[in-house]
Amino acid sequence: MPHNIQAASEKYQKYLLQIILKGRIYYTVSGADLTDHDKDKLLVNNQRQLVLALTISDLSTTIEYEEYFDRLRFAGR
Repeated sequence: MPHNIQAASEKYQKYLLQIILKGRIYYTVSGADLTDHDKDKLLVNNQRQLVLALTISDLSTTIEYEEYFDRLRFAGR
């Protein structure tokens, strides 16, 4: 699985981040917005708050149902 994540990260220029806050692990994404001059961005919501998930699966579900930067390339579409 790590190899698949790495290959997808390189292909779509999006990277899975693991963040540890107060002893808990959270996941989010950073990457190039290929629709906005390749600017590097973090996954944030409409209120400009960092989007964090407890599992990679939860993060994947969030990405599928919400609008984020570079929507067409974000989830491998």
